[in-house]
Amino acid sequence: MKVSFAVVVLLLCVGAKAQTVPPASPAPVTILKATPHQGTHVDCAAGGECFNNGVNMGIEYRNDSNKEITAVKFTVTFLDAVNDKHEMPYSYTSDKKLKPGKTYTATWQNLTNTRAKRMEAKVTKVLFADGTTWEEPKAWEEPKR
Repeated sequence: MKVSFAVVVLLLCVGAKAQTVPPASPAPVTILKATPHQGTHVDCAAGGECFNNGVNMGIEYRNDSNKEITAVKFTVTFLDAVNDKHEMPYSYTSDKKLKPGKTYTATWQNLTNTRAKRMEAKVTKVLFADGTTWEEPKAWEEPKR
């Protein structure tokens, strides 16, 4: 009985080791440009309107899939004048319907990091018109099979 249990455990370990995890599929959206679109910074100490300073950020992206996209979620990292990274703790979503091969520039008001010199963006989730989704695999998760 002990021998057969050891054999079963050994076979399970060998079988588990032989499985390969398929690579994650690439994002169906390509980011073409991400800019913090600098506007005129208003000095709040001078009595300016702090939350209406015209600073917007934009992400230009292209639908590389063969399906219509109905929404895309992005994460954003701003870089300051000395290239220190400032990751945003939340995401930005564009709900622009986008046919395959088409591009769009989504913009949002940037009230968080108005002195950013550069910006990096990453696609984290895509919703297609047929109801299916693509999600960036988390570093700590196995890709879905």
